[in-house]
Amino acid sequence: MPGGEVSTYLSRLGLGDTVELRGPHLGFDLGARLGAGNGNQRVVFLAGGTGIAPALQAVRALLLSPTPASTTTTTTYESVPVPCPSVSIIWANRHRADCIGCDDSSVTSPAGDNKNKNPVIAYLSSAAVKQKQQQHGGGLEYACVVDDEGTFISARAIASAVSPTTTATAPTTLTKQQQQQQLPPRFLSSEDCHYHSTRLLAGTGPNDDSGSAAQYACACPGGSKNLLLVSGPDGFVAAYAGAKVWAGGKELQGPVGGVVGDLERRWRPGQWSDWLVLKL
Repeated sequence: MPGGEVSTYLSRLGLGDTVELRGPHLGFDLGARLGAGNGNQRVVFLAGGTGIAPALQAVRALLLSPTPASTTTTTTYESVPVPCPSVSIIWANRHRADCIGCDDSSVTSPAGDNKNKNPVIAYLSSAAVKQKQQQHGGGLEYACVVDDEGTFISARAIASAVSPTTTATAPTTLTKQQQQQQLPPRFLSSEDCHYHSTRLLAGTGPNDDSGSAAQYACACPGGSKNLLLVSGPDGFVAAYAGAKVWAGGKELQGPVGGVVGDLERRWRPGQWSDWLVLKL
């Protein structure tokens, strides 16, 4: 792909050069971070280019698997199925050819002929995916933006995605105590919880959720968070959620910055207490 991060890297290598690969990354435990909640959990995915791949993995794990990843555990670690979350994907591409067949909210339209669609779009809009949603609950919607057409993932689009029933308004000036009073009990998560603490998340790496259930047992009373995931080239992730940081020889999440960080500070700051931002 012209201008792509990986494509540019590979094009500069000569015959016999070593190709360096990242990983393996075991990934985050999305089900544990979503928690049991009350069935209204939401997952919003901002994907740039090939960053759509983790979004498809999340769709499969959270919505389509026979035993959804949103299955959580009690304190005795007995599996307790909970409702699937709703998943919203905004996919950014350089060219329309990269996402042929993607129209805003096209997932809500009847599944049609997928022959001429991009494979990703064909998968998301397939009858099989719709059938799985009906079986397991949850919801899926997606939209695409294209650089060549002057469209992009705006701050307003992100605000709308994390709060679909309201419109963006002027920044609020609520105190932290007032913000906490507005939150449902399920979101009053302990700052010592591995899965739900924003403080601990900043120092978390991509393999840190791979510990045992006992090691990372949720320390929150009814702990639950919505998830905003940002995936794509380093520049895309940094622009929307702030750059990851290196410490102790591994890549960590780091503080939330970029467009999302600005929204957290200026637009309905209390609302963000029920969201975790994950950089993939």
